Amino acid sequence: MRLVDEITERPATRSLPAPSIPRFATGPVPLTLPARVLPPPPRVEPPGPYLPPVAAKGASPTTGQVVTTLLATTAMGTATVVPSRHAPPKRTHKRLIALGVIVAVTAALVVVGRNTAFIERFTGKGYDTNPLPVHTFPEPKFAGANYTFTTQSVAMFEGLPTNLWRTEHDVVNYTSKTAKLTIDVAKASIIGGTIGKPQSVTPAYDVYVDGVSTYREGATPSDPWVRSKQEPGSSLQDILNSSDIRMYQDVIDPTLRAQQPVAVLAETRHEVPVTTYTYKFEVGKFYDSAPRLFDLVSIVDGNAAEDATVTVTVSLDSDMLVRYLDVNVDYQSVLEFRAKQNVEESYPYRYTLEMVSADDLPATIAIPTKVVEATTTTEATPAATP
Repeated sequence: MRLVDEITERPATRSLPAPSIPRFATGPVPLTLPARVLPPPPRVEPPGPYLPPVAAKGASPTTGQVVTTLLATTAMGTATVVPSRHAPPKRTHKRLIALGVIVAVTAALVVVGRNTAFIERFTGKGYDTNPLPVHTFPEPKFAGANYTFTTQSVAMFEGLPTNLWRTEHDVVNYTSKTAKLTIDVAKASIIGGTIGKPQSVTPAYDVYVDGVSTYREGATPSDPWVRSKQEPGSSLQDILNSSDIRMYQDVIDPTLRAQQPVAVLAETRHEVPVTTYTYKFEVGKFYDSAPRLFDLVSIVDGNAAEDATVTVTVSLDSDMLVRYLDVNVDYQSVLEFRAKQNVEESYPYRYTLEMVSADDLPATIAIPTKVVEATTTTEATPAATP
């Protein structure tokens, strides 16, 4: 609100002093005043808006308290008084300082925690096209399964580094509690760091399993099968209880889930749509990167240099059933590591599980009936499950 003080001179109401009368040299003194016209009362102008005084060009800016300015109109008989005003406080520099502090603190937090999961969520690095869930999933109810385990190792044969394959193909009927295992062992020389074509060491052979016994082929195709009683806690009995079936939570624990996959791919395996996740880390960080998976495939531990690369591939279907699992240590590093140890033994470096089918139509498995009892209680060649 502007304040305007108006001072208006009003006509006096009291008697005016008698004018001085000149004396004349002769004659009587006049007793009446000569006629005169009184001036009209002063005109009062209405108050106008306040305008601050304009400084002349080149004048230095006014600082501190503004001196009261009196605008006087002598002829009109009015005067306007402008009250003194203080310049508003300047806070711009304080706001800039506060903003600078906020920016500096935020930048410092980003630098310190740039590799944390929280920061990566904001940068976009912590997300993928199909983020993994945090909860577990129940195993689907199916009556049969068909899957293959493959283990690869590096060993020495006849003075040459050799790659070994052990493949176990399992067909299981969970309703009748029977299973058929087909086992094949193959090898190939490694020349110049390149693995050759695998060739079977011996013909593939079958092993049958039921609730209490294991059946192996005789010495010749015409000989009866040899039946052995299974020892308590046999790993072959676990096959009949679907323990070889892996669910999402059996492979991917919170530690592995927190890592960013190097690839996420939608594909089809054995006519089943799956989502495939690929991870990479060093052998020396295997346990810290994927402790649950480490326990599952511990056969590959300690067979390569600490900085060797481990590549993990996991394929999940819509029920979060593991349809494919591959743990692969760089075999070139395994070759170099084995050569330094100078030990004649195999060094496993790769483990693969591939589900061919898991459904409600199990295969019919015919347990051999022409059998002879084994002389000792033995267990058949163990399955390739760790």
